[in-house]
Amino acid sequence: MRKYAFHLVSDKFYWWEQKANGTIATLLDTKQAAAQKATFKPFVPGALPGQVEHEYISCLLSPTGVDISQHPIENFVAGELINIHSRARRQKRWQARLTAIKESKAEFIRVELENLEGRRVQDAKKEGELRWKLAVRRFVMRTRHNRWVRRGGQAKMGMRRERQAKKERRRRGALRNLQLTPAPNQYIPPPP
Repeated sequence: MRKYAFHLVSDKFYWWEQKANGTIATLLDTKQAAAQKATFKPFVPGALPGQVEHEYISCLLSPTGVDISQHPIENFVAGELINIHSRARRQKRWQARLTAIKESKAEFIRVELENLEGRRVQDAKKEGELRWKLAVRRFVMRTRHNRWVRRGGQAKMGMRRERQAKKERRRRGALRNLQLTPAPNQYIPPPP
């Protein structure tokens, strides 16, 4: 039987088939040599000569720009200064998500068509579409739950449950400590 993994990472659906040993590949499947390779060199202030700093500033200010690619300087500072919550960028993100969802549908159907296992092609297509719908529904529910937790819904629900439990404890304590006064219509059981 086939096993599937369905993830959304950086607004794209990633899909992995079973590996040869039966496990599903994950984002953590990295070779040890690649993981130990040093790719970051910290910036040391004052390590650059004044000429390089002048070239960098003139590159930012001039319309034509100066080539500073050979210097160890961040070349795309403007990308960090843009508003990521602007309408155009939000639109680009949701459009990319929609495209990724549609591409994932084709991927689900392709996987089913590769493994017909005696089924007709149209049955395999329908089953692939069904699996895709279920995966998208699970993804939407997981996303909705994560948003609810991030908004504070889970903490709010925990506080509400604490309040209800405290109220119930108070009610039970009041009933347990109830003192009945003798009256003709009361039956007071003898103490144990």
